Amino acid sequence: MRPRTNFIIIKNIIIRSTHGTSVGHIQIGQQGKWTIVNDIDLKRNIAVPTYDAKQILTIMPGMLDSHVHGQGGMDFADVKQPEDVLVAAMALGQTGLSYALATLPSLDPNWCELCLLDDLPNIGTVPLFKQLPGSAKSTYLIVDNKLFYVDKIAETIQDIEVSPAIVATLKAKFNITDKNSSISRLSLTQLKEIATLTNHQHVVRGLPVVLQAIETHMQNEKKSPTPGATKILGVHLEGPFIAQNCKGAHDERVLQASVDYDSFLSILNYAPSIKEWKMTLAPDLPGAVQFMHDLLKHQDELHAAGLSIKINAGHTNASPTFMDEFMSLGAAGVTHCGNACKETQCRKTVQDQAPTSHVVNWVLKNKEKCPKGIELIVDGHHLSQSFVKLVTQTIGTEKINLVTDALGPTGLADGRYMLGTLPIYKKGDVFYLADPMQTGEAYTNNPPTLAGGAAPLHACAQRFVAWTAAEKNSTFDERMEKIYLSAIQNPKTSSLSENAISNLDEQSNAVIFDEHGKLILSLVNHAIIFLNESALIPLKEIEKTLSIPGYSLHAGGEKNVCASEENGINQCKIDPMH
Repeated sequence: MRPRTNFIIIKNIIIRSTHGTSVGHIQIGQQGKWTIVNDIDLKRNIAVPTYDAKQILTIMPGMLDSHVHGQGGMDFADVKQPEDVLVAAMALGQTGLSYALATLPSLDPNWCELCLLDDLPNIGTVPLFKQLPGSAKSTYLIVDNKLFYVDKIAETIQDIEVSPAIVATLKAKFNITDKNSSISRLSLTQLKEIATLTNHQHVVRGLPVVLQAIETHMQNEKKSPTPGATKILGVHLEGPFIAQNCKGAHDERVLQASVDYDSFLSILNYAPSIKEWKMTLAPDLPGAVQFMHDLLKHQDELHAAGLSIKINAGHTNASPTFMDEFMSLGAAGVTHCGNACKETQCRKTVQDQAPTSHVVNWVLKNKEKCPKGIELIVDGHHLSQSFVKLVTQTIGTEKINLVTDALGPTGLADGRYMLGTLPIYKKGDVFYLADPMQTGEAYTNNPPTLAGGAAPLHACAQRFVAWTAAEKNSTFDERMEKIYLSAIQNPKTSSLSENAISNLDEQSNAVIFDEHGKLILSLVNHAIIFLNESALIPLKEIEKTLSIPGYSLHAGGEKNVCASEENGINQCKIDPMH
């Protein structure tokens, strides 16, 4: 029987990094950290459990998903506190993912809302106050015994009746003198105080709250990292500056009619300590080209502030002229190429008919101009093998950035969920827009509209290898290079600043793939995550070897730890400490 130690050795493994590729030996310690060892170390540690990779396993730096909305029942768009972010980060970590950009769908940047959770007669769960455009505060009006507030999306004025005593308390607290005409602008803190005064259970939500929760989570993790939790490196704003006719599963009510530099900075100011930002922007949206010019104009001051802003063209069918100018101004990539861009051939055999989207055709005709951030969702649903092969063979793997577009309920049971304000239905490893007027598996369109993915990044990488590098025609090195470029290197260079990349802890975040592109083991923020069995690295034996007091070996995979439903909508969240 092998002795219990605080590390194991894997010899004859392929080591691939930015420094090149070599064959060597590695040590993986109980703290989820790996280091290179030499032949002398092997002889010195002859009693240490040693496994021979036989040069068919490869270790690489940790993967980054630059387009992922959540996991395990928690969508980043719905987070209200840092603990919510940790739920998603822990669930993502269980898939072997080391790094992520918290991706948000279209949320109106100009408002937030205070929602009542009481079961009020004829009201139910309702927003109490909403922020007005151009204001960092909310507006309400007291008339008689009612609180009136503006519902910006519905463009109506709503009211909630409260007691005279509450009105008197509010008037005294906030110096309201004329109940029939006084308007007060209140901060979010004051809004919470009002809800408390009116004895309403409440929660504040909206883009400012979401960004502040993500920011606080990132600050907490910087001080005290959670082993096994995917590290959130920044934020990807997938909207709301996208084209309405290419909105996909975004709520058209919150899409912005234009974009400008100052408005964008106001979003960043909600979470000033977040330095890594990515945004999907439609090149043909009014103000988009000028916005790109302004980014270039202010790049020195942005750099001085430590801000990195990467812009993708996406959710658009912009003309070649728009695409040319937009991409020439420093765009980092194209968001989920082939999807939400009026492409009709993305899920078909493209040899039968040429691609129809301006965006896709621009990518195919401009290999030299393409940046290294052309996103592909290779989950078996968003794109066909034929389409993926066409794009990859035309522009090369060195331009491909694999993403999952995974939504919050990923990892939970099939069923009906919510994506922000829109109902969705999970079926296997994909989500569709659901019919809001029905329950269960009922869709808005036929065929149903894709809303997002539910496959982990390592599965997309394995499928990408299988689809684009037929085993009989590709070498082992070529297959590993495809994974390294598309799931590790390109996502980082197209999404992060050089400073952020240089500060990644790659000794505590790594992946080991087999010769077929199957992920065997992942190191995620000082935790060992096993994804698949391998005869070369036996899970049960290593678990016995490393499971010493004070150390918990994480077993990979998604696990639904609750199974409740409310009104036909799954409300499950995984235990953040699972």
